[in-house]
Amino acid sequence: MEKEQVTYVSEAIGDDYKKWDYNKTIFIKTPTGSGKTTFIFKNLLKHVMHNKGKILYLVNRKILEKQLQEELEDIANEYDLYINIKDYIYISTYQKIENLLATNSYEIKRFYGFTFVVYDECHYFFCDAAFNTLTELSYDFLRNTYCKCVQIFLSATMDNIFPILQKRKEIYLETDTEYRLFNKKITYDNIKADYSYININLLQDKNDLLKRILDNLENENEKWLIFVDSISYGNKLYEEIKNYDKNTNNKNEDKEVLFIDARFKNNSENKEEVNTIVKEKRSKKILITTSVMDNGISLEDEYLRNIVIMADTKETFIQMLGRKRIKNNNEKLNLYILKREIAYFDKRIDNIKDILKFYNKNKYDYEKIIKNNIYNLILKFPDKNKSNILSLNNVNETNAYRTLITLLQEPYMFHCIGFIKNPNIQQKLLNHLLNNSVKYEKIYKKLFYSYAGTLEFNSFSIEYYKYLKNIYQDIIDNLKEDEYYFIKKQLSWLGLEKNDEQIRQLFNNLDENHKNHLIETLDNVIEKELSSDENKELKIQIRDDLKYFLKKCKL
Repeated sequence: MEKEQVTYVSEAIGDDYKKWDYNKTIFIKTPTGSGKTTFIFKNLLKHVMHNKGKILYLVNRKILEKQLQEELEDIANEYDLYINIKDYIYISTYQKIENLLATNSYEIKRFYGFTFVVYDECHYFFCDAAFNTLTELSYDFLRNTYCKCVQIFLSATMDNIFPILQKRKEIYLETDTEYRLFNKKITYDNIKADYSYININLLQDKNDLLKRILDNLENENEKWLIFVDSISYGNKLYEEIKNYDKNTNNKNEDKEVLFIDARFKNNSENKEEVNTIVKEKRSKKILITTSVMDNGISLEDEYLRNIVIMADTKETFIQMLGRKRIKNNNEKLNLYILKREIAYFDKRIDNIKDILKFYNKNKYDYEKIIKNNIYNLILKFPDKNKSNILSLNNVNETNAYRTLITLLQEPYMFHCIGFIKNPNIQQKLLNHLLNNSVKYEKIYKKLFYSYAGTLEFNSFSIEYYKYLKNIYQDIIDNLKEDEYYFIKKQLSWLGLEKNDEQIRQLFNNLDENHKNHLIETLDNVIEKELSSDENKELKIQIRDDLKYFLKKCKL
């Protein structure tokens, strides 16, 4: 029987959470803005407090952690003055756990003693593995530590992480048997996403984006949130907007534009802006950012009416779109998406092919190292026999190695235990990885991390690179036949469909905008004798319009 579609998490779950007990794994696929935080902070938290339990609430971005702490402070005011709400819930990032484990810190003990674990934005383990090889370390630690607790996985983009988790095998401390995540699962996936508030706008290229923003600068009632695809382009766009003045082309330091990336703490202005976003849920007129702000935070600013997204995967695209929260049915949001060329995806896929080629060439050595270390651990500590692990077909799909290391140490200690190694295999791997080659060193950093005295590789990283290779190859192949394929792909992520004629019409509107701007600019100078400076200014004003039409004519 098909589940009834609902709008909010609390509607989908009802009172079910009061029955969640030992060893349950809960999956909640929930669109952004559907009240997942409200459900955790109000419904579930009250239930946990009543039963003398405690929630570990994990998130994937420091900015999101700050915003949740602010919300928790507000909710705390609703409770009895003698109740310290933080005795019942602890909010942290996944990265904090990873850093404590990787540095052998005794502070890891603060992550013991919870009855519920909430994995918010759980796509993190998969999606962030492309640039953070420690994601599997926190995953294995949490799954092992809380194998007998209620674990809640939350995400608006769970489509890809779900099947990957499904095939993973877990080896727990208390048992010699394999355990699968999905043995006792409950899934809530009937919460519908509504994108009817969106107006789609197509961008021919990044020059087209700059023109749209500059033309809009004098509109005091509209703000922009722009997610860029690189730090270098973010800086470039920031400088172009900040230094533009329509009348004099002089530098204008007062323009409300800011660029934020992962280093925002090192800049006082950026740090202050992040604090404003966290506390007041509003931003500057033009906020340019990387993926540092792609998850979890909420902007409820009614003047935020334009959002630009340059993401090329569904997970990142949907998460970025969700940063703007619609508070009433009258609000509309202008969404700007780029028409990408094949060259862009060719460049992206070449790097990924190098990584996967390297992995496929050396993967048998990796498995030898892991199996060898497991085998020697078992020989050294026969009373802790886990011999069934050796029969696994794919050791990279288990947490077996890290579980054994944890098992053989004192509580809360994650130092190297000095187990027997095979130096020949280890040296062979190191030679493959480094080989005095910058190329190999970069690949190594995308796949491996150091743990308990050995090199460990993150299987989530491999899964994500395989996923990227497949989607980029699909886009490249289809763009050869259909220049609008990537536009259609992005629209499909929103449940929208447009045919070629409809897409052409959207681009015709773009033609009209460029044409009108060109005519208006030339009308203002016709029959006028221009000075040298005025001539330069005219060239600047019509440059983008002319480049646009020349490109269309392929001249």
